[in-house]
Amino acid sequence: MGDIPWLNTKEINFNRIYDTEKHITSLGFENSAAKWVKKNSVIVAMYGATAAKVAMNMVDLTTNQACCNLTIDETKANPKFVYYSLLNNFKVLYNLSSGAAQQNLNSQIIKEFLIYVPSLITQNKIVTILSTIDDR
Repeated sequence: MGDIPWLNTKEINFNRIYDTEKHITSLGFENSAAKWVKKNSVIVAMYGATAAKVAMNMVDLTTNQACCNLTIDETKANPKFVYYSLLNNFKVLYNLSSGAAQQNLNSQIIKEFLIYVPSLITQNKIVTILSTIDDR
């Protein structure tokens, strides 16, 4: 067992990620398709039963191509606001997925998914309210 946090899509369930169930070694990371995801990114599951579910990582971690990892420009949007927006639009995003055996999204669908982004001041007020509820 290694010390690099590795996120499995089953851990993405409209939540904040503080740690992962699995960890990989540096050698495992170097010999895989895993990518680092910086803290405060919004992560969207791409495939199967978890397709369109979102999470926000509160620590740096790694994951693979089963996740679309959105690094948010904090001068334009509050990452938590983007997370809550995608969470609120889960059904809409899920309905954009396709597949016969299992539902799948692709990164282009997620990148082109439009969300309303008010001013940062308004975003921060909304995040404060929703985070207070989440923290309970």
